[in-house]
Amino acid sequence: MNAPANAMAVMAHRVTPQADDVDFFPTQPWGGRAGAEIIKQVLDPSAAMAWECACGPGHMVHALRDYFPAVVASDAYLYDGNRIYDFTSDAPPPFEADWIVTNPPFSNIEAFITLACQRARRGVAMLLPARCLEGVGRHGLLYGSAQLTVVAPFSERLPMHKGVYDADRSTAAFYAWFFFLKPVLRPRRFMARIGGDYRPGVLPIAPGTKTRLFRTSDLKFAAGGQAREVLARLRANGDTLSGGHLDVLEAVAMDAGARGVTPHPVTYPAGLLASLRMFGLLEHAPELKGDFGDRRFRLADDGRALLIAVGRL
Repeated sequence: MNAPANAMAVMAHRVTPQADDVDFFPTQPWGGRAGAEIIKQVLDPSAAMAWECACGPGHMVHALRDYFPAVVASDAYLYDGNRIYDFTSDAPPPFEADWIVTNPPFSNIEAFITLACQRARRGVAMLLPARCLEGVGRHGLLYGSAQLTVVAPFSERLPMHKGVYDADRSTAAFYAWFFFLKPVLRPRRFMARIGGDYRPGVLPIAPGTKTRLFRTSDLKFAAGGQAREVLARLRANGDTLSGGHLDVLEAVAMDAGARGVTPHPVTYPAGLLASLRMFGLLEHAPELKGDFGDRRFRLADDGRALLIAVGRL
């Protein structure tokens, strides 16, 4: 089964405003890839389907699709295209999946772990604050009924902030992936034997993972969305615009005009490119041997200012 249509839409809608939800801490996609990589390369290379059961606007779904042939998504709230399902309810689950992989609401971690371990066919991966390793009440769950198999702490910080994914902000919080393997995967082979007891193995996520697993496409989920993605592409290409880059800039400029962040009061006539050039956002680049007709331009200083302004929204 494939992901629901539009599960990763950029401008997702939510019934309850996400900024007011103290438990909405979206995952930076590279952090999701780090967990998926461990599943597919180490723990269960045969895993074929993942269920993101607290999907939000799709940050984790976007990451999982790089590793799993099929990804399905649900959440207690409607975003855009996801199945509406409260994972902690008594309602029959809408999916059956090899793995349940999610960053659960922090206030309901124990329930998510318990139910995920019941519903997944092969394994469960939870992205949690590392402090979840402590706690008298949680001890019996992690080391008893749920049987924690592997803990993978991030060696470099994985920033997560309330209500927003901001690729530039940092955090003092410390996160780790918690993996719970079902008996079919013989979990003890990944665990440490101490005396007569088996304890979770530790697989640190090495420094440099953020750089290695970051994708420019992740920025469409970030604060400033598409503008940040365009800015990254422009920097990578020496600020040269052509083809698809310019198409995206047009969309950003139109959106920026609607939000009133352009350097001038703008009413776009039929020729949007002419308007952008007229307002100093684009400048012709003769060294590219192009002309206005074949859409070859360089981003002007005001154009960079526009993208930076939009990126801060």
